[in-house]
Amino acid sequence: DLAPVLPGVEVLLRGSAYAPEGRHVSTLTAALKIGWSAGHTWQKAVHVLGDHWGSHTPQPFRAMPLFGERAIRGLHNPVGVDPSIKSPNLLDPQNPSMPAGFGAISPAWVQRRTLLGPAPPSLLEAEPYTLPHGFDFRYFFAAPADQRFPSLDGDEWVQMDGLHPVLPSLQFRLPCVRMALRVHTRPGESAEHWMVADRLVIDTDKQVGTLTYRRGLPIDWTQASAIRLAVGLSRGNAAVVYPNTDDPHAECGRYRVQSTGRTADVTKDMARLGELPFEELVKHKRQAR
Repeated sequence: DLAPVLPGVEVLLRGSAYAPEGRHVSTLTAALKIGWSAGHTWQKAVHVLGDHWGSHTPQPFRAMPLFGERAIRGLHNPVGVDPSIKSPNLLDPQNPSMPAGFGAISPAWVQRRTLLGPAPPSLLEAEPYTLPHGFDFRYFFAAPADQRFPSLDGDEWVQMDGLHPVLPSLQFRLPCVRMALRVHTRPGESAEHWMVADRLVIDTDKQVGTLTYRRGLPIDWTQASAIRLAVGLSRGNAAVVYPNTDDPHAECGRYRVQSTGRTADVTKDMARLGELPFEELVKHKRQAR
């Protein structure tokens, strides 16, 4: 992921839809819901059907991949199912003639390709690359338009229905943490910048969520090799925790809390920011009420 900036937040989901409790079903509805602390919510659902053609009864299934190849083919999903040959497994409940799904959009598909304007796709293969004036940064969004939001604060509730191999429904909460970037330009000189959470990717097969934080900074490319970066985290209003850069083994050891000088073992916290095991955060819908 080399996007310099995303003009908002995107949420992606990949993997499979699952019948509840490991049973076999002919149809189910997979749904993803997000609730913000301010009280507003968002949800999206996909109807999932077993293999079938026309009006024939769908075959029972336990798990169904949520791939574009299982949705209907069209201008916005050129890899989908030709309905004249086979019926799609994934349907949009609002408009069955449109492709359904939660996954990523290829840069080659029309939704993203047109945002390049006259610029050739090869432009982004250079290192470093220079973007033309007026470049539309929405090109870097991989999620469908209805899965993009203004922000993620880090305490949102996420609910998944029909997306766990055992539980019919599960809920988890995103970690309430802040990420900071410390930039060391020369000995004794550094600057701190807050990073922004701009992408959540949920993999239902691995039962793992990945939250991406990003920050773009202008630099002199000829001096890039002399710049050192340190990434720190903070929970709530606590002080930012950075790696101990004086310790060559800090990446696998302990981190220093800057405000007090005491040490805190937050290695596990750092790891959980990258991959959040759902099983540690799962709550049954009944338990959450």
